[in-house]
This record gives sequence, structure tokens and C-alpha cells, in this order.
Amino acid sequence: MTQYNPAKKIFKVAQGLPISLKALLVHDHKVLLLQEPDGEWELPGGKIDPGESVLKALKREVKEETGLRLSAPRLIDVSMRPRLDRSDICVAIFDCKADLMRLSDVQISDEHIAADFFGIEDLKRLYMLDIYKQAVVKKLSS
Repeated sequence: MTQYNPAKKIFKVAQGLPISLKALLVHDHKVLLLQEPDGEWELPGGKIDPGESVLKALKREVKEETGLRLSAPRLIDVSMRPRLDRSDICVAIFDCKADLMRLSDVQISDEHIAADFFGIEDLKRLYMLDIYKQAVVKKLSS
């Protein structure tokens, strides 16, 4: 049986640009989001360390940011996102499962100021990138 490896698709889209790996974690028809100090909400995740595999990096970043252990990550979207202050970045979003999924299980890192679960109806009022909103709507609508 071949091991699941989304890296080829991600690196093809990225074409040498930085890559951000994000996890879509759903519990009770709501998605887990983390709030940055500037007020923006985002999906948990982060960058790949040198020599690290895509899936190992995703699991490490989510563990660091939430305390949750991921399982069964499946790539659902890869796209480029412009950044005002730097070059574009490739964002890879994964549909994931986690060991426990109550808000009390989430232990946020120093990078974030809050964590919460949100449904589709909540997204309109959140300061959040469209690329994340679109992935959340697609997942919660399926």
C-alpha cells in the first residue's frame, strides 16, 4: 500500500515560494480557528522546517499551536496568496481529524490570543482571509 504524500502537488504549486500548511479541524459542524494578536482569525498550522516532510510539519505545527495531535490529514486545497509585505505564499489546506476536539482540549501557544469553534453563520463577522473562509464553507457545506 502506498503511503499518502501530498508534497508533490504542493511543491508544484509553490514553485519555490514559502509554503504555509493549515489544518481544517471540525467538531459538531464547527471549525477550530485561532486568533492572532492583530485580531485576525486563522486555521492552525504553519511553515515547513528544513528537511521536514509536509505531513510531519503540519502535525508539528498544529501540536505546537493547539496541543492537539492530528490524524488522517487529507489535502483539500493548494493555492497562492499574495502578501502585502512580502512575496506570495503557497497555502495548503488539509482536512484533518484530531485526538480530542472540545475547546477545553485546545492549548493555544504564545502566537495566538484565543481559540474557538465557528459555524458558517459566524464567518461573516470574523476578520479572516477569504481563502480560509472558502475552505471552511466548502467543508461545512459538504
